[in-house]
Amino acid sequence: MMSRAVLVLIALLAPASFAAAEEAPIRNISPRITVPVGPGNWVDYEKLKPPPEAARIKLQQIKVLRDGRLVIDSTVSSLEGIRLIEPKRICETPLNRKWACGVRAFMAWRAYFSKGVSCDVEGERASCRKGNEDAGVTLLAGGWAEPASGDNNEARRSAFQSAQDRHFGIFASVIP
Repeated sequence: MMSRAVLVLIALLAPASFAAAEEAPIRNISPRITVPVGPGNWVDYEKLKPPPEAARIKLQQIKVLRDGRLVIDSTVSSLEGIRLIEPKRICETPLNRKWACGVRAFMAWRAYFSKGVSCDVEGERASCRKGNEDAGVTLLAGGWAEPASGDNNEARRSAFQSAQDRHFGIFASVIP
């Protein structure tokens, strides 16, 4: 237990130390927030401005239905020039091993359309792109789609032929 003299001394000295602390200026010790804007270039976060409205990318919510149609922002349409492999389709390798290639094709479509794809919808037809790549050509080149009947687009035909020649997707010689 503290003696009475120590308590009196603390009571006498304490207000003076608190008064000295209140007179000292408060300085900001929080770190400056900077963000990279290029190799070796950093800018204060507060100085950054949001991009103009025209420069913003509109993200679309795209869902793939089991029959190969796409639901793009609540509009149902088909991808131009190609069609999904029938989900119930069973493929066979040269060694007579069977595998559910239709289900794999459906999963490939879902994965492809999950991020970064933008589509232009005209009626029941959609033309989609991921960056500079045409979605139809990409899916055909991967072997996960077939050209629609009556489609004469040379890029899509050559992508489909390339998938057959390289044994990609449903044409795989081993189960992917």
